[in-house]
Amino acid sequence: MPIQNYLTAVLLALCASALLPLTGAIGKALTPEIPAIQVVWARYFGHFTLILPIVLYRFGFRSLWPEKAGWQLTRGLLLCTGTLSFFTGVHATPFGLALALFYVAPLAVAVYSFFFLGEKVGPRRWIAVGIGFVGALVILRPGPDALQLISWLCLFAGFCIGGYLTITRAIAGTSPPFVSLVLTAVVGTVVTSAMVPFVWVTPTESYQVLFLVAIAVIAAAGHWFLIMAFERADASSLAPLGYIEIVSAAFMGMWFFNDTIDFISWIGVSIIVSAGLYLAIREFRLSRLKQEIQND
Repeated sequence: MPIQNYLTAVLLALCASALLPLTGAIGKALTPEIPAIQVVWARYFGHFTLILPIVLYRFGFRSLWPEKAGWQLTRGLLLCTGTLSFFTGVHATPFGLALALFYVAPLAVAVYSFFFLGEKVGPRRWIAVGIGFVGALVILRPGPDALQLISWLCLFAGFCIGGYLTITRAIAGTSPPFVSLVLTAVVGTVVTSAMVPFVWVTPTESYQVLFLVAIAVIAAAGHWFLIMAFERADASSLAPLGYIEIVSAAFMGMWFFNDTIDFISWIGVSIIVSAGLYLAIREFRLSRLKQEIQND
């Protein structure tokens, strides 16, 4: 991989890491006033309308019915469910902790890849997965408190995103990344459009409309940066950069929402990040090794 391409990919991935936490922060700010379903609908509908013209221009209408359409549908449903769960759970959870729980997704990928893709998962990776899930329990500290139970939705969202990423890996190469991106937006738009009339709250403040538009634009821009980054470098080499989002989310939570994160919760965050980084670095080394073997 040329060093210039890699550096460009890193810069694009960092831009995505700076933008994407803003969607969660906006969702957390809106959900006390606007239902989570409506916020997620705005995110998907805006995302769909922004990305669709690009896809139609580059790939045509035929691209909207791709190979493995059933897997694309399942992938879109998992992403939609995960997004809705996260936006619901983040209302009752400090923002940094919510995103840390969301980042069990890479750990879930290791589990799903073993059971559904038949990939080999060695003992050290299983240990890392187990340690990461212990970190999630350290954050959640299971108990009867109702708000704490809502926080579990952020963990559930991570498992959903893990399934989404696993299917993405399984169908890699069957459709251009932009097509896959718009298909997830189509699924999310259809699903939430069927639900949103039952909970609709008409925005009464101009900032609410602005936030609903912003969440769609920022999500589309963030995913566009990610796609451009992955076109220039392997996903495994960029994965560790995603954990920057947890740090930025923690500062956003303290700055915008006066969130407080206690010492024990920080330990849980550190455990999840350490386990995820170990898996990401190991995945990168394995991918480099496979490339070297193929080149020989």
